[in-house]
Amino acid sequence: MEREKIDAALKEYVIPILRSMGFKGSPPHFRRNTGQQIDLITFQFDRHG
Repeated sequence: MEREKIDAALKEYVIPILRSMGFKGSPPHFRRNTGQQIDLITFQFDRHG
């Protein structure tokens, strides 16, 4: 149940901000190539809570 809440919060709040900052990808991996560097963001989840 908690994982669904986290996924919903990411989709509603976090992912739109990442997209506005130029990140591409889909959960859990996002990347942005600025030409000078590559920024990576990965969301990790613990299956045991």
